[in-house]
Amino acid sequence: MCFGFPEFIKREDVIINRRSEILPQDVLTICCTIRRNDGKDIEAGQFSALTDIKVTRRSFVWEIKDFSNLKTNKQMSVVVRSPSKEASIILKLFLFEVKYLEEVINITVCSSCEAIKLLTLTFSLIDVEGNNVECGKTELLSDQLKEGTILALQISKSEVMENKNYLMKDCLSLRCEYAFSTGSISEEIEKVLSFGADYRKEIIETEFKPKVLYDHDDLLDDLNSLYRDDTLSDMELRTETETFRVHTTILSARSEVFKAMFTTEMRETLNRHVYIPDVDNDTLRRMILYLYTDHLEDLEWESAYLLYAAADKYAIHSLKNKCSVFLRNAFSFSNACNILKLADSHGDEELKQAVQDYILANDEDVINSSEFELLINVNPKLAAETMHKGYKKGK
Repeated sequence: MCFGFPEFIKREDVIINRRSEILPQDVLTICCTIRRNDGKDIEAGQFSALTDIKVTRRSFVWEIKDFSNLKTNKQMSVVVRSPSKEASIILKLFLFEVKYLEEVINITVCSSCEAIKLLTLTFSLIDVEGNNVECGKTELLSDQLKEGTILALQISKSEVMENKNYLMKDCLSLRCEYAFSTGSISEEIEKVLSFGADYRKEIIETEFKPKVLYDHDDLLDDLNSLYRDDTLSDMELRTETETFRVHTTILSARSEVFKAMFTTEMRETLNRHVYIPDVDNDTLRRMILYLYTDHLEDLEWESAYLLYAAADKYAIHSLKNKCSVFLRNAFSFSNACNILKLADSHGDEELKQAVQDYILANDEDVINSSEFELLINVNPKLAAETMHKGYKKGK
């Protein structure tokens, strides 16, 4: 027989109304005391469990073309699908006329996917210099998604039109960052600590205070300092014009290629230096910094392009994936063909498919460009494959 409370706290209070108080660092901590109800003694003990709920996080750039001609009776829609195809979210952008004839930009968010328990969305305007200006944020529960919820962005059409930095060739670029949870558990850890009877009173009466086991930011700062200060380094990576002192243990833990270099009796390893002829100084610097800190600084599509190739060569899979995601959000008429060649040469089917879809969606601008003409000359098979894909879709 079980006794307890039918309801502890409302879900809306935890996730929305009192989030900062109840969910510090997005962690819910619950403390409870269990006793026998028959008066018999039991051995005192403390049990702790950690449940890590899987969260999918993605971002993309939504381009609203011919923005100046967008009217209140017209909607622009996009369907967002998760990588596993388990969930899809529909976004509909439209103008809503309020007092003084102000046309506010609104977005309807809806999904019929019952698996999504919570969805967070952040929208930012991207100006012509690539800066992000946050203009809307929301958190939606599953029932709100089924009904469809309207989010009013903190900017109107007239404000966008007045600030020409927000439009490039009459195209408004919105960065959409979203995260959702299906409630599935990716990891469970349970730890049992047993104590003698003398500790029973202390366990029951002592106030529970969650402890921070480590600070992730401090760890990254320390590793960054280890690299920057050149402390106890034992190897050099050399380009044509620069030398980078590194730690073999760090690089070996992050790259199977470096591990193979440093654990075999190669001439370079015995001389305590490795020559890196095919990576420029800036790309190598970014790659090393990532190996130490898992952090990327001030990426542009060109630097992400070069970093992607270096990450693939040195088997730094997480870096390659991050560069691939960045490039998928940075397609343009002028770089699409270069990214297509990159994806094809490195066997990245996901990136290749994404850039081909972009080219076909913007075929008049891309296929008629000098970049695509160059692609036809240097890789006619890839150009033909892309064109054939568009032909099959059009049938």
